Amino acid sequence: MKAIYLKPDVNGIVREKFLRVEIEERVRASKLNKYVPGNSVVHKVTNGDPEEYVNYFISLMKKSSKLNANFITTTQSYSSTGKLKEVQRLGLFSINPFTCPNVNIRELFDPKVNVREGIRLYEELILREGNLPDVNGVIFI
Repeated sequence: MKAIYLKPDVNGIVREKFLRVEIEERVRASKLNKYVPGNSVVHKVTNGDPEEYVNYFISLMKKSSKLNANFITTTQSYSSTGKLKEVQRLGLFSINPFTCPNVNIRELFDPKVNVREGIRLYEELILREGNLPDVNGVIFI
């Protein structure tokens, strides 16, 4: 797919139909293709088809960034030692830049890069945990 279609509009919103194509291509080439997680029925990923994962990932993006490629927020959490940590979350998947050490922070605002890294991070998480994270606004990656 040509990258031009994934360009956000003036408000930073990326068109869902172009995101669907990009995500499907990424999932099809990943270990998630045909992988059925333990809680697959809850999230309607019953066969592990890329199209099912597309619906799941789009719902995550809508919840976390409202499909806004320019999304940026700062979250606060406490470390295991009790120190308050502030972490930035960027782009469509609301990615923590520290989870992508080989990617420039500015690149995470590029929808193609954000989708690539988001799928990679969720692939690691889903395969490690054996389940899909709930779509409840809590950011996992």
